[in-house]
Amino acid sequence: MSKKGVHSVSRFYDVSNRPKNGSKVKVPVLPHFPLLLLLALVLALGAAAAVDSPCRYVGTVAHCEGRNLTALPAGLSFNTTALLLHGSRLQRLALDRLRRLPRLGRLDCSGAGVTSVSGAGLTLPALRQLDLSHNGLSAVTESMFRSLAALRELDLSHNRVSLVADTGLVLPRLTALNMSHNRLSSLSRFTLIDLTELRQLDLSHNELQHLARGPLVGTRELTLLDLSHNRLSRLSTDALRSLRVQTLDLSANVFRRLPTAALMALKWAAVLDLSGSPLPQLETGALRKLSVREVRLRAAPELRQLSRSSVSELPQLERLDLSGSPRLRFVHPQFCRRVPRLRHLLLTDCALLTLAAPPGTPSAMRVSLGGNPLRCDCSVRWLWRSGAPELSCTDRPPERCAPFVLPLQERQLTAQLGDTTRLACAATGLPAPQLDWTLPGGGLLADGVCRRRACLRDGTLVLLYLHAEDSGVYTCTAHSELGTARRAVHLHVHAPHVTLVPVSVTSTFVTVSWEVRGGSVDTILLQQEAGYSGGNTSYLVTSAGVPPQSFTFSRLRPAHNYTFRLGLRRRQHVIGLSSLRVTTAPAGFLRRRGRRRSYVSLLAVAAPAGLLLLVCLTAAGCRLLARPRRRAGGGQGSLLSPTSTGSDVAFLSAAQTAAAAQRDQEPPETPDSLTAPAGTHSAAGYVSLPQLTGDGRDV
Repeated sequence: MSKKGVHSVSRFYDVSNRPKNGSKVKVPVLPHFPLLLLLALVLALGAAAAVDSPCRYVGTVAHCEGRNLTALPAGLSFNTTALLLHGSRLQRLALDRLRRLPRLGRLDCSGAGVTSVSGAGLTLPALRQLDLSHNGLSAVTESMFRSLAALRELDLSHNRVSLVADTGLVLPRLTALNMSHNRLSSLSRFTLIDLTELRQLDLSHNELQHLARGPLVGTRELTLLDLSHNRLSRLSTDALRSLRVQTLDLSANVFRRLPTAALMALKWAAVLDLSGSPLPQLETGALRKLSVREVRLRAAPELRQLSRSSVSELPQLERLDLSGSPRLRFVHPQFCRRVPRLRHLLLTDCALLTLAAPPGTPSAMRVSLGGNPLRCDCSVRWLWRSGAPELSCTDRPPERCAPFVLPLQERQLTAQLGDTTRLACAATGLPAPQLDWTLPGGGLLADGVCRRRACLRDGTLVLLYLHAEDSGVYTCTAHSELGTARRAVHLHVHAPHVTLVPVSVTSTFVTVSWEVRGGSVDTILLQQEAGYSGGNTSYLVTSAGVPPQSFTFSRLRPAHNYTFRLGLRRRQHVIGLSSLRVTTAPAGFLRRRGRRRSYVSLLAVAAPAGLLLLVCLTAAGCRLLARPRRRAGGGQGSLLSPTSTGSDVAFLSAAQTAAAAQRDQEPPETPDSLTAPAGTHSAAGYVSLPQLTGDGRDV
């Protein structure tokens, strides 16, 4: 090593203290010393910045939570990989202020009071997780998450988001999106179209009412789709087309009927959850041709029965969970068809009184019936043989038994006018009993028979478009060779009280008005009946936000009787609500002259009359204006006509005497003075009065 090299590092290595024997000290050579010095300087600056930051560091994670920050903290370390800000009071999250943190991969702003986000761009190239839950965001704008290309997980739950812009979620690498507990009522077809790698989508606890075709078109990699706790009542046929998910959660919605067509378009779902839906019954074919492994229909508050073939053609189904339905009392013996892999049937905590053995039940299938008030009759003999622990029969069930009608309906039912209602009836017994219904009028309806608006199929009586006269007692009868059993249901049809009154009656049109009490009528049918050909007409009046309350019938004939009826229209049926009979007024003058009453004919008569009146008024006005002029210009320039009265003459004589007295007092006129002739105007604009004699004649 040269002396020059030794002296260059003498500041860091003490070479002055040499041994006493004079031997030289070997100084180690540092070939990368400048680089090490630069690295030490960078670490020192980062440590100094971290010391100035209000956050606490654990490794490269900055803990800034619970410090009531109103703005993003300054002085963060260059090496920060995670920034935790929950519990702050930011209001506005400006992401551009974090541009000096190129290694930031996680940003937690949950519960930080954020109401707006700005500054998104290429400033955070490593950001993979963004948590904005429990804030006050109301919308996802177009530029809110612009160009966060590396973002993988986005949590917007527990906000007030009601609108998502079409280009607000252009995040091609996003795999998990949580927008639960917001106020979304609809989704545009372009909202999720750019999320091609999305695997988990949580839209639960929103206000979605309908899922149309398009929003899920681009999300072909989904494995979890959560639409629970919304207001969904229907799904478009193509809403779920070609989706292949592990879990599809549609629980706690308002399906009165299952969206069978939309579920059939589903490519695959390991778990289909429909729990909590207010289904009155599982109709025939409700669950058919689905590629699912497990179906959950738990805690259905209105579910009363499973109809014939309600679960059919599900070759992959292994588990069916119907537990926790407090009103489920009847399961049809043939409710399940072509389900070869079914191994678990859960019917615990229901209200089942009996359960017949499904035909073709596999021996390996396990049925759970705990918490049901089962009757020990011949219908549960197969359970007793299999040693089901839920069956608490002290004696051996008989092989044959008399019919027993299950209480599937309350004894008192109320329905609205125009609705369609179903009265379910089922019975147990061996041999199997026959069912029929007795109508209020005394008619008997057998299975598979329809009469007017009543049809009976598989024990369920369907009453279409209820009229007021449909109120009464309906009796279900089950009979076999061992006996007869009956159960009656009293149905009351609630009809609103409608009053129809005339407002205006003329010879050609009638205006009627109606008042509805005790209900609402949105779509009504108005009928016009007359005794001549072409006089019968019908009008359909619909509501446009405000219920209609009046209508005008035009083009009527004078002095004719008309009957106006108001009712509800249900397809080909019309349900009457009120009627009114009106006689139009007699024909007027124009009608008697054979002219059609219209605004043109009225103007044709009124225009000449008005013109004649105007001419008369003009002539009268001109005559009144002309009278003073004739008095002022009559009798050769004199003020009065020759036929003046004595009072006029006296007045002029007094005026002449006063003028003469004035002339006597005035000085004599000069020769150059000019006098105006009698009866003409002077220079001053006055009229000289002529001299009169005593008898009133001119001098």
